Amino acid sequence: MHTCAPPHHFASLKFPELHCSSKLHNLQVLWSFGLSKRNFKVFAVAASSSSSMSEASNYIPAAPIFLPDGPWQQIPGGVTAAKGFKATGIFGGLRAKGEKPDLALVTCDVDATAAGVFTTNMVAAAPVLYCKNALDISKTARAVLINAGQANAATGDVGYQDVLESAGALAMVYNLRADISIS
Repeated sequence: MHTCAPPHHFASLKFPELHCSSKLHNLQVLWSFGLSKRNFKVFAVAASSSSSMSEASNYIPAAPIFLPDGPWQQIPGGVTAAKGFKATGIFGGLRAKGEKPDLALVTCDVDATAAGVFTTNMVAAAPVLYCKNALDISKTARAVLINAGQANAATGDVGYQDVLESAGALAMVYNLRADISIS
């Protein structure tokens, strides 16, 4: 525990059961959260495969996690440590270049309390508008679809439609409400 906040906070996430066409099975992402919201940076992404490459050649050690003093503690298991939560990541082809994993899905077996922190920019992307509206309608969620590699910003009506179709497809697969619209 630290008595004062360090200049950066680091987090390391692992997706042990990553399923995708390139047979990646372990994805580790290392982020740095600066004291300012604008200092968010991805430092490293590492993936190991079940092919002939050794695990050691793909290993990136987890960064230290600094927790401020308080009644909490770090627990093993990451986002899936809590009973009923599942997570996975895939290569969905969203990035303009390369074949890095760019889509993650976190689900819960029951309705979970949901909250969000959003940009204050007046020109928010379609997914931001959708999520703000979803949280105005309901304070719970069963699934969260997360994309990387493109922000779906400044896409107009087509971008809004993409968000609605993505949410609708996810709702259909998990038998969830799909009646939230962007205002």
